[in-house]
Amino acid sequence: MTNCCDLLIAEHRQTESGLSWLQETLDSLSRGQMADSADWASLSSFYAGWAADLYRHFVLEEEALFSLLSQYRSMMLMTVEHDDLCTLQATFEAALSHSVTAKTAHPELMSRFQAFQTRLQAHIIEEERGIFPLAESSLLPEEQHLALRRFQEMLGQSSQGAVLGLSRPEPTFQVMETALFDSVEKPLSYETLYEREHASVQHIRMQAGMRQALHWVGPHQCLFLLSGSVTLETHQAQMGLSPGQCVTLDSQLYFALHAQTDAHLLNFKVWPHPHYTKVSSVSKATALNA
Repeated sequence: MTNCCDLLIAEHRQTESGLSWLQETLDSLSRGQMADSADWASLSSFYAGWAADLYRHFVLEEEALFSLLSQYRSMMLMTVEHDDLCTLQATFEAALSHSVTAKTAHPELMSRFQAFQTRLQAHIIEEERGIFPLAESSLLPEEQHLALRRFQEMLGQSSQGAVLGLSRPEPTFQVMETALFDSVEKPLSYETLYEREHASVQHIRMQAGMRQALHWVGPHQCLFLLSGSVTLETHQAQMGLSPGQCVTLDSQLYFALHAQTDAHLLNFKVWPHPHYTKVSSVSKATALNA
């Protein structure tokens, strides 16, 4: 069955076909082989339609696919690339508008087009070799169905004259109150400071004399000692840690921490694949039915 990525790839081919036509036409124009007003008008008309389709394509990618894929990997760089492409495109459009009005090529018309063309072609390759395969391997079947449904609905709205636009939440931040250096009241306690689908940060409090049971390290983990004195023990060796030291632990290491004094540590963990679904089962079911 056709999925959202297949439809986006088909749009990529149409985009590339339009780029080729624009390049050939602009090459002829820059060499002075086009001087008729009708030729300039044809070029301007074709570009306007092609540019509108490209912008709609960016919206479809972000709203139908990236919005779901962002649960598993940040799409920030891809949306930034869309913004950068729009900026390059606007620079080219200014030169094109001047050329169409003057019926002669702007001195920077071809260089601006080539800069935009090169960036757009690289963006397409990055999506087809990285982002789309990631979507097909990461998204659940119902999420892939939802992406396809969103794509088709938005495409239908556009064909009926609706204007689609990029809508992104304003960047913000959150402040969490935590007492990293309060006295240690329990032998051992953990406080999650940050958690996402690929990473977590924990605050570990240990009373003097407390020793963890030996346990396995996760896929990627490091410990940062904030205060106190702690011994890192493995089945082969022991090492004392001092405040400010950061220890990277190899995967599958068998280790334990032994607090010589009251101690505070930060425990960083990173998973190469999501270790949980960010959206709860209830809210996720609601989103999939939306």
